[in-house]
Amino acid sequence: MEHKPSIVQLRSAQRWIAIVVGLLTVLAIPARALAGPPSPLLPESPNATQISGLFFIVLAIALVVFVVVEGLLVFAVVRYRRKNDDDLPEQIHGNNTLEAMWTIIPTGIMVALFFLTLNALTAIQTEPANPMTVKVIGHQWFWEIRYDTGVITNNELRVPVGRPVEVELQSIDVIHSFWVPQLGGKMDAIPGHINTTWFTANDAGTYVGQCAEFCGLQHYAMLFDVI
Repeated sequence: MEHKPSIVQLRSAQRWIAIVVGLLTVLAIPARALAGPPSPLLPESPNATQISGLFFIVLAIALVVFVVVEGLLVFAVVRYRRKNDDDLPEQIHGNNTLEAMWTIIPTGIMVALFFLTLNALTAIQTEPANPMTVKVIGHQWFWEIRYDTGVITNNELRVPVGRPVEVELQSIDVIHSFWVPQLGGKMDAIPGHINTTWFTANDAGTYVGQCAEFCGLQHYAMLFDVI
């Protein structure tokens, strides 16, 4: 007599197929997400390297946590599946070892991330020696760049390789956000207030920058180049 799979078996097979498809999709996403320039994951300055390095550390920890948690979840589903209505699952309430583990491990992770983040922030915020200073003023909708020599350009910042560049940021209208993904983090340009940021370009090239704060209907026009 031919054996036909039951409805339960079919549903179980469908679940596993969905899990496999989902995992393959998740694994395929990073290959598409790692875009080319101006990706912050392709750093070209010490500051950007600090930021991207911290990102990859957090990503690695998150992946380990994901694999461990999901692995335990699948193990629990398979190992402690109810065989019949009379079975009761093994009780772990009051297990001091487990409770200590899931308290100490997350605490340790958060403490480590705190010090790693503090180290990166300290490195980024430490003022460089002998910087080249430029003033960058946000307008609706372009960037005005003023050099110490009196030269003024729009949407084009020219800097030397290997020398720190200190950027004095301000705005004459609304809040803008100065961001060159490959050279450093974001810094707001605020009306009536001067913020400063800095970067050092490792190599010659053209790095695309943008306004990272929605500042009006022509926000899209606030792209600029660092050459």
